[in-house]
Amino acid sequence: MTLDVDFIKIDASIIRNLDRDKNARVIAETIVGFARRTGTRTVAEYVHSREIYDIVRSLGIDFSQGFYLGEPQVSSIMEPGRDGSAQRATQGPAPHSFPRPVPSGRDL
Repeated sequence: MTLDVDFIKIDASIIRNLDRDKNARVIAETIVGFARRTGTRTVAEYVHSREIYDIVRSLGIDFSQGFYLGEPQVSSIMEPGRDGSAQRATQGPAPHSFPRPVPSGRDL
């Protein structure tokens, strides 16, 4: 069996409690171990504090995203016009407007 994925995102429900929930840490470690064995990079969601960021780094998670690193941004979205040929720009959150994942190994 092969996985056709570029990243495994570790859900906020696991990341947000890494500093005080032993089971969350075990789950994150297990996901990271699996990802390493399959050659898949990992992304931690909901990195909301320096403490969580430091734990994420120590676990070897490749990328981080969350309010500690930056807030969601509003951007222009191009949408097809009524006839399908024209395009118009609208303001609003982009589908992936949450801060881009940043490498977890960098010092902030």
